[in-house]
Amino acid sequence: MPAYAMKLKTKHVGQELGIDIMPQHEIKSCPRCGRTFECKPGPILLCQCSKIELTQQERALIQTQFQDCLCLQCLKVLKEQFQIEQRKTT
Repeated sequence: MPAYAMKLKTKHVGQELGIDIMPQHEIKSCPRCGRTFECKPGPILLCQCSKIELTQQERALIQTQFQDCLCLQCLKVLKEQFQIEQRKTT
């Protein structure tokens, strides 16, 4: 895991009972802006990143620039910048 990601674990009901049902949520620091946010890989539909739809091209570009999760605000900005660049080339 990259050094810029803070790992503050929270317990879910299954853990309270001694059952590990899903991955734990993490408080992360966005590598682009430094904003903290909660990453929820299990279930992923509760994670803030599921609130934005990225194309394969947008996702690939982001992955070349960043090694870890970004906050929703940065994902939106990067998506908008990508779309502006796409319009310039067409």
